[in-house]
Amino acid sequence: MLFDSHAHIDDSRFDSDRLETIERARENGVTGIINIGADMASSARSIALAQSHKGIYAAVGIHPHDAKAAVDADYDQMAQWVGSEPKVVAIGEIGLDYYYDLSPRDVQQDVFIRHIDLARQLGKPIIIHDRDAHGDVMNIIKKEAKGIIGVFHCYSGSLEMAKEVLKLGFYVSFAGPVTFAKSTKLK
Repeated sequence: MLFDSHAHIDDSRFDSDRLETIERARENGVTGIINIGADMASSARSIALAQSHKGIYAAVGIHPHDAKAAVDADYDQMAQWVGSEPKVVAIGEIGLDYYYDLSPRDVQQDVFIRHIDLARQLGKPIIIHDRDAHGDVMNIIKKEAKGIIGVFHCYSGSLEMAKEVLKLGFYVSFAGPVTFAKSTKLK
């Protein structure tokens, strides 16, 4: 039995074979999938997928790339979705991305903290994106996320940081970068 805890099958790249992809996953033992929101539109699509497919669940959130577009009404909408949609199981994909810096860092931090506060209010776990922002992510988690659980998605930090993350009650996810030839430390 397998459970895919991080998918983006709402993405337009799946427009021609989304149903086939879901069916192939089931045929290969995947009993559940969490489709992750990266902005408000993809969060809404994630919910629609969850509503129309058994075994698919949704996470809602604004990725750090899109943090600059976040507005107050977005948090109200996410709270409404969580309150009315039982298949919304987490807040994410949220966090900090200092590699691309597509949103200003201070804005990313503010949006990340607001998502953590929302998760606390709603009793939901968080799905964290951390790229080249390990120190700030850990500082925010330690200060703002007491009592919240979740997963560090696509982990790229050190062994020491991973131990700290686990002590805080979070899970660590190793995704695509572990396959990269240059990722010897991650391996």
